[in-house]
Amino acid sequence: YVREWLGSMVAGEVIQAERGNPERYFVAEDHKGALNGIGIAARLFASYAVRYDAVKACFRQDGPNGVSHNDFPDVFNVFHVMRVSSVSSTVDNMVPLVEGLGEKLEDGIDVVDFGCGTGVLVLELAKRFPNSRFHGSDISEAGVAIGRQQLAQSGLTNATFSCDDLENLPEAMHGKFDWAVTYDVIHDLPHPLRALNQINRSLKPGGVYVMGDIHTPKDRCGIAGDDASMGLYGMSAFLCLPASAAEDGALGRGAAWSVEEAQDLVAQSDLQFVKTEKNKAYFAYHICRKGEGQ
Repeated sequence: YVREWLGSMVAGEVIQAERGNPERYFVAEDHKGALNGIGIAARLFASYAVRYDAVKACFRQDGPNGVSHNDFPDVFNVFHVMRVSSVSSTVDNMVPLVEGLGEKLEDGIDVVDFGCGTGVLVLELAKRFPNSRFHGSDISEAGVAIGRQQLAQSGLTNATFSCDDLENLPEAMHGKFDWAVTYDVIHDLPHPLRALNQINRSLKPGGVYVMGDIHTPKDRCGIAGDDASMGLYGMSAFLCLPASAAEDGALGRGAAWSVEEAQDLVAQSDLQFVKTEKNKAYFAYHICRKGEGQ
């Protein structure tokens, strides 16, 4: 099996081979950086294959509405690896977007990461800002269990985790946090407007919410030849759209939504929109404050 795989990688110029007895296979130094990212993205294709038949059924008019991530929990392992590879730059990019947030984190505030998955962002923030208190909340029991395990191994004492439905948070979370964040979460939710209103309720007066989310251009007629859009639409068809359409009455947004659609959703919510900062061509941070009177 190893030999067959090596042959495929050499033929595709992913790795290199030298003649000998036996042959020697290696990764060129200038390939290693690129392969780190490619390897993570390639793991998505395995997730696509596992759920192929389930997603295919959704294309029929009499088929199911969607496919929950919990039906194929292998995807949480992929999400974990993707978060680990980018979490340091995520914190570097996100914290400066809110004026004075870095100083408040240094002094000590209450922070929640909704849709925290395996808790990668929570633990990174807790490590960087020991005076603040961080909480990770996710509907996935498997993800929260991994987060708690990682927390126990880290020795950190300023982080906690709980399993919650973001569209129906417990009353104990109302008015509890100075800063709330979601990262690649809202587009996956069946009822994202409910979630935004729940996030608003979770904030203290004057609290801030940062929604980091992936986007594609609004004009589909203008994306011909756009490789990034092609990949995002493919990912959305297999992962995000099925998850966001899995319940009756779901909005079914998926990852291939535009910045403008995200802004419209925030405008419908109880939150007060402040600004949008595009971090990359296909990713943006939407900065909001707790709505007045909420």
